Amino acid sequence: MNNCQVIQDLIPFVNAKVASEESRALVYKHSETCSECRKLLNTQYKENEYVNARRSLKSIKKHFIYFRAFFPGIGITIALILSHVMCSHIALSYSDIRWGIKYEGYSAPAYVAFFLSIPYLIAIIVTLTITFVYWKKRGVNNKRTSYRFVD
Repeated sequence: MNNCQVIQDLIPFVNAKVASEESRALVYKHSETCSECRKLLNTQYKENEYVNARRSLKSIKKHFIYFRAFFPGIGITIALILSHVMCSHIALSYSDIRWGIKYEGYSAPAYVAFFLSIPYLIAIIVTLTITFVYWKKRGVNNKRTSYRFVD
């Protein structure tokens, strides 16, 4: 019986994977012959798996909450970047067409450059629509989400 008490004291260390190889071998060898220690070893091993699975789920939930919090900001940032790129592209094209009319003899009017804004405007509208829909799906009553994590 004295040997079982020593083994039962070592089982939590074996399950936590902090026991030495000799201690682990001793526990496994003893658990082959002792049903009580084998049952304790299997029970604590399953409890450790449950705790580790729960921790990993909390971590995934935490990252998902951060993503939900920052997604609308990312969408608005993308829309702003697209609008800046659109403005610079149109300005460059407009000045190129004006120069071409003056020195190269282009026949198209300069306002044709504004047609280049159509794909950008579509992308901006789609980005803002997706961002708005996602923000609304977060919940009408959930305007301010608490991001505290309790362990």
